[in-house]
Amino acid sequence: MPFKTALFAVANTQVDGHPVAVQPVSVTCTHLDDLPLGHELRPLYAWYGDMELPPHLWQMIGAGRLRIRVEFHPVVSLEDFSSRKALADHCWQVVAAGVDRAVSGRWSRAPAPARPSSSAPPAVTGGITPEAAAGAA
Repeated sequence: MPFKTALFAVANTQVDGHPVAVQPVSVTCTHLDDLPLGHELRPLYAWYGDMELPPHLWQMIGAGRLRIRVEFHPVVSLEDFSSRKALADHCWQVVAAGVDRAVSGRWSRAPAPARPSSSAPPAVTGGITPEAAAGAA
């Protein structure tokens, strides 16, 4: 569902002469008990319509161990758009795209840092390898 533009009224505010930043964030439930969360279970985690939050959360917590993907999108402000409606539409589009990436498993992950083969830290001094330091001497 598109975002309600009235919720973006706070974006008209300025603090110390600077516009209030808007941070779009995608929060997506992707797995239940380490199994991909299919279409049939997504309504269990989606909070929409006239649902009351406490019973919904209680049902969600009791369903099993949940994996959630959170993606922070680039910060924007109302000054970047022609209207609150355009800002709300942009935020909805980037959040929806983030949810789509999370559900389909197409997000990019930063590579894991390389682990040395031994427990000793690599021999590097001041960003120079021992071989380079020997050559400079």
